[in-house]
Amino acid sequence: MPTSSFPQDWLTPLRRLLPVEGVLHVGAGAGLAAERYADWDVAAAVFVEAEASRHSKLAAMLPMRLGWSHHAALLSDHPGEQDFYLASNPDESGILPPESLAGLWRNLKTLARRPLQATTLETLLAAWDGPTPALNWAVIDCLPALPVLRGAGRHLDGWDVILARVIFDERQLPGQGASKPELDVFLAAHGYRCLAFLEERQPAVGCAVYVRDWKATLGARLAQAQQQIEQAAQARDEQARLAAQRQAELEQAAQARDEQARLAAQRQAELEQTAQARDEQADEAKAALEKLAAARQAELDVVLERIDSHHAKLTAQFTYDLLRTRRLLENNQAKQSLNTVKQLEAFLCIQNYLGADILMPDMHGWPVSPDLALYLIRLIETNDYDLVIEFGSGASTCIMAFALQRNAQRRALAAPIPYVAFEHLEEYHRQTLAALRRAGCLEAVQVVLAPLAEAAFTDRHGTEYAYYPCQATLENLARQQGGQARKILLVIDGPPAMTGKHARYPALPLVLRHFPQTPMDAVLDDHIRDDEKETAAMWAEDLDALEKPYAKILCPFEKEACLLQLGAASHLGGV
Repeated sequence: MPTSSFPQDWLTPLRRLLPVEGVLHVGAGAGLAAERYADWDVAAAVFVEAEASRHSKLAAMLPMRLGWSHHAALLSDHPGEQDFYLASNPDESGILPPESLAGLWRNLKTLARRPLQATTLETLLAAWDGPTPALNWAVIDCLPALPVLRGAGRHLDGWDVILARVIFDERQLPGQGASKPELDVFLAAHGYRCLAFLEERQPAVGCAVYVRDWKATLGARLAQAQQQIEQAAQARDEQARLAAQRQAELEQAAQARDEQARLAAQRQAELEQTAQARDEQADEAKAALEKLAAARQAELDVVLERIDSHHAKLTAQFTYDLLRTRRLLENNQAKQSLNTVKQLEAFLCIQNYLGADILMPDMHGWPVSPDLALYLIRLIETNDYDLVIEFGSGASTCIMAFALQRNAQRRALAAPIPYVAFEHLEEYHRQTLAALRRAGCLEAVQVVLAPLAEAAFTDRHGTEYAYYPCQATLENLARQQGGQARKILLVIDGPPAMTGKHARYPALPLVLRHFPQTPMDAVLDDHIRDDEKETAAMWAEDLDALEKPYAKILCPFEKEACLLQLGAASHLGGV
């Protein structure tokens, strides 16, 4: 709507020149403009909305202010029943069929068609209970605007500013009263001039700003005054003619000649005095009107100069912003292209590592990205881990299980090292097991279904977290290692952020609780998000409080990762 989307720096100078004494808002919708009118301290405001449900919201939203009112009415240039169309976009509901606007919004559809009794704006305001409010601003926030303005009658001559929603392209809906050229012609005939217009997100539609052209209006008034002066002069001449005729009649009357002559002379003197006084008044009125016209024109010239200056500034700023946006888009496109190449290279490396017989898991969207997956493979291949723990299962689980099997074969181990992955959703647990079975790695990892439990972990500050109920499993792993584990790989890729703030924080404190002295590589995925950055910072504070040495390495992957090395450094650090 115009008053909510139109720039404040356009409206401010216009309000200073033509203060808002009262505003008429047709097509007020749910009343979002009421807050701005309240900020302007508008004394009188009349809101009109045709659609019943939106009018109910409007009535509930409007503040209780003296001089403000709302009306459920369909306005047109003649009374009678008209079809009202409910559109799939509520802002485009009206007397125009939504399909006729398909050239502007291709997906706009008609939801319902209802017959409504239309009335004119002049009739609506004539039925006002009490003195009619002084309205000098009009906002026509509906299509088409021309029928509403035609039905305004005498009120059209009392407005200073009109903001109207229009279609700029006159080829759209010709003859329907919705285009800017149609409004320009109609309002110019009533003394208005279009100062500016602003496009909406659909560039063919926007808001046109009209103000009363005081120069033209005052010119008409001066012409009217001149006509009155000429009529008065004609009347004066006629009176003089009648006086002369009377004088002749008096001269013909011999008996009353002297008396009649005196009366005629006296009458003549009075007429001349009256004519002189009338001429002086006419001259004064003409001078006053010319002075007022000059003052109004000077004020209008100042406003137009300011508008032109502001338009130039806006154009310069828009050009700068457009170039800046273009550079940002080009840089982003270059980064996206580089990232695509990196992900493809990592994907091909993983496929080559797994072999042609292994079906690659899905690695786009929620799952782990190929660059991080390849990094995990390299960690496993270059470090002799004794235990792998993962929070959250999926593609990374299948890839690390395969890598651990190959690592066990390389190290001539009887079986892969212990690997436990926790998953809180039954569907993902089932999908992970199926993928492991297809890859022949089902025996290389224990996937534990652990639905999130409320208050499963409490930090050193007393804050409770919903987390995997993993205490018993971790305690059993610690007992199996017997305190002899040389190094642990901890991968944190769950639970999702939507489950709570700092949802992944409990992972490191829980594992440290059961393996306090074991060197560890902790990999946190999705470090590009603020929540994960804050989680890594909280871990660093905890480790500082425990006086545990660590190294924090950022890995610039697609979704970024953070590696915390506790104790001995891994053979593969950051990337």
